[in-house]
Amino acid sequence: LDETRLPDPGTAPSSGFPGGVDARGFVPGQVFGSRYRIIRELGRGGMGVVYQAWDDELAVAVALKIVRPEKATDLRAAQDLERRFKRELVLARQVTHKHVIRIHDLGEVDGTKYFTMPFVQGETLSALLRREGRLPVPRALSLARQIVSGLVAAHEVGIVHRDLKPANIMVDADD
Repeated sequence: LDETRLPDPGTAPSSGFPGGVDARGFVPGQVFGSRYRIIRELGRGGMGVVYQAWDDELAVAVALKIVRPEKATDLRAAQDLERRFKRELVLARQVTHKHVIRIHDLGEVDGTKYFTMPFVQGETLSALLRREGRLPVPRALSLARQIVSGLVAAHEVGIVHRDLKPANIMVDADD
């Protein structure tokens, strides 16, 4: 990542919501906590929003996942969301495999819970399939073997991935 291309954090607007987050999310250049600068939104899921961010402390790009505040509309929903968030963290920490993303950091900033993971320079399998269409059999088998090896590592510690889909699989430049 070329640091000179990062947005100027001094231009980040404040949303007035905890952690600077509102239903629209962060904007490029916005600072989250004392160490993360938002580069861009990567995607939204059922319980969170994932951003590419710059970790000023480690001097690396990370994927920053935060709980979507608009999902916590009442106390029961907020408690369920927090329980699911914690469960995802605990489960993810149990799997150590080269094809499974590890968590770097976790915490809370002004009531907004987050965790960070390595940023994978690449695209989702879903985007790859949209762009390239049907993959040649050897390439498809290679990708499938890598996916399965990560799933086996998860299954060995009793974890079943309940949201496995091409949009949740990252493919880097080396496939």
